[in-house]
Amino acid sequence: MFKFSYTIFSIFLFSMVFFLSHNFGIIIPSFSLERNYDNNLTIFSFSQKGNWLSGGQFLIEPNPFEINQNFLKLSDNSLLDKNKKNGVILLTGLPYGTFTITQYDIQPEYQINNISKTFVFDGESKNYSFTFINKNKIESSISNFYEDEKKSYTYNAKFVCGSISGNEGPLRPGHYDTDISIYNKQKYPVGIFWNVIENEGSVSNAIIKTLGPESSTAIVCKDILNLLTKNQKNLNFIEGFVIIEENDISSMSKTPERKSELFIRQTETGLLDVQVFYTANALEQLPHEVLVGSIIFQITNNPSGKIPKDQLNIDLMFTSRINPNTFLDINKHIKSFLALYYNLTSNETELLTLKIRDSDVGVGSMIDDHAISLTHILPQYYK
Repeated sequence: MFKFSYTIFSIFLFSMVFFLSHNFGIIIPSFSLERNYDNNLTIFSFSQKGNWLSGGQFLIEPNPFEINQNFLKLSDNSLLDKNKKNGVILLTGLPYGTFTITQYDIQPEYQINNISKTFVFDGESKNYSFTFINKNKIESSISNFYEDEKKSYTYNAKFVCGSISGNEGPLRPGHYDTDISIYNKQKYPVGIFWNVIENEGSVSNAIIKTLGPESSTAIVCKDILNLLTKNQKNLNFIEGFVIIEENDISSMSKTPERKSELFIRQTETGLLDVQVFYTANALEQLPHEVLVGSIIFQITNNPSGKIPKDQLNIDLMFTSRINPNTFLDINKHIKSFLALYYNLTSNETELLTLKIRDSDVGVGSMIDDHAISLTHILPQYYK
C-alpha cells in the first residue's frame, strides 16, 4: 500500500514540475526522486611510500546525483565527502548503474594516476573502495632512470647435439655439434644465467656464472647433455634452445655517471656478444690418413657349398683398413669376412681352404665430408 501511494505521489510531483517549467518558464533545480540508496563508494589516495595524500580530485562519469549530466567533479574534503580524513573520500547514497572514476588532479609534487576504475551498482554490490597511488615526480624520475638501466637482454641460441644414423630425421644422417661462445664486452664483471630447453622435452635448471671484464666462456654439447642427463635416458640426439640472460652486476652501484654510460651501450647491443658455431660430419670418425691393406687370394676348397662355384680357384681381391703397429693373420682375417658375407658357421669357416697370392699396404685418406656455420645471436629486450 505504501509503495503504491509513493508511486502516485512521485508521478504527481513530476507532472507538476513539468507543468510549471513548460508553461511558466520557472526553472526547477534538478534532483533525484529517490535518494534512499545505501550504495557507498570510498576512494583512498596514497603516495608510493604509503603516506596519505590530500588534495585528490576525481571525475565520476556519469554524474550519479544529477540527471543528464555527463560527470561529477569530486574533491577530497568537499561537501559531498562524508569522510573528512585527508586522503579518504566517502560517497553515500549512490544509485544503481555503471560508473567510471578517474583522477584528474593531486598535489603538485606528485604525478596524477590516470588509470580509470569502473564499478557497477546492480542491487547486490553495496560498497566499493578504490585506491589511487601517486608517485613523487622527483623520486619517480630517478626511479625510471634506474629502471631503464635494468633492461634485461636474453639470447636464444639454437643447439643440435648427437648422431643420426638412419632416415628418422629431422636432419640427414651424421654427427652434429654446437659451440656457443659468450664474450663479455664490458670492462666490469657481468653475470649470466643460462638453461636448456629441449624440443618436445624437459627444461633444465638454471646455471649461474660470472664473466670477468673482457673475458669469454663457451657452452658445448657436453655441458648441455650434463644438464639433461637426469631427465632423459636416450641422449643419442637432442636439439632445442639454450636461453642466456645477462645480469648487470654493476647495477648495484648507484653512480649516475657510470650508469648513464652503461645505458647508452646497453640499449645498442646488450652487454654480451654471443655467437654459435655449428659443425656436421657424415663420417663416424673425423677425416684422417689410414692404412689400407690389399690382398690377392683364391678359395681352393669350399665344403659348405655356400660360396658360388665361379668364385673358386680364381684370383680375388680383398681390401680393408689396417691399424698401424699391429699383427694381422691374413688367412683368418679373410675367412672372417667370408663367413660374414656368405653366412658361414664356425665349422664351415674352419674347413675353408685359401691360397694367398699377393698382399700390399697403402696409405689413403678419408673423404672430408663435413659442414660448418657461424651465427651471431642478437639479443632480445625484456624489462
